[in-house]
Formats: sequence, structure tokens, C-alpha cells
Amino acid sequence: MIKKNSAASVEEQYDERGRLIITDSSKIPENMTEEEVVDFWDTYAMSEELLNESYIEEDDLLPPRKSATKPINLRIENDLLNRLQKIAESKQIPYQTLLK
Repeated sequence: MIKKNSAASVEEQYDERGRLIITDSSKIPENMTEEEVVDFWDTYAMSEELLNESYIEEDDLLPPRKSATKPINLRIENDLLNRLQKIAESKQIPYQTLLK
């Protein structure tokens, strides 16, 4: 639905729920309370273009990968291994991770 605002002679577009469609991210207020956010998004919607611009790739959300590890063989006395396994169990992690 498109309405023309005679005062500013700008076409305003509304979505199917009657919310005004925002095409510029600068029109989205910052530092709103949760209640203000709910009220704002009940009244406004983002345009498809703005949604695509603000899309964050999944890779950008993840922390950088650690460098690859290399498997090795390590000889440890049984007593030391048992103590490491108990420590790892108390921390709820595998003992191999504890050794890293």
C-alpha cells in the first residue's frame, strides 16, 4: 500500500499490517527501552533492501577459528594420567582438552 504525504510530497509505503516501511537505517532510533522497541516495531517495518543490508553473515558472528592442532603421542605415568582425568572430570571437560 502506498500513500502520498502531501506536506513533504514523499510516498509512504505500508506493509500488510499497516506499518510504515523504513528505507533508511538512520530513521531507527537508538538507545530505546524494551517497551519503546516494541512500540516502534509495532508501528514501523524495515524495507527488503534495508533488511538485506543489515543481514549479518553467520561467519561474522562466530569467533575466529583457532589454528589447527596436530595430534601427538605423549607418554604419561598412570598416576599422573589418573590425576589429570579426575581434574578434568571435576571441570566437566575431556582430559585431552585439559592438557591443551
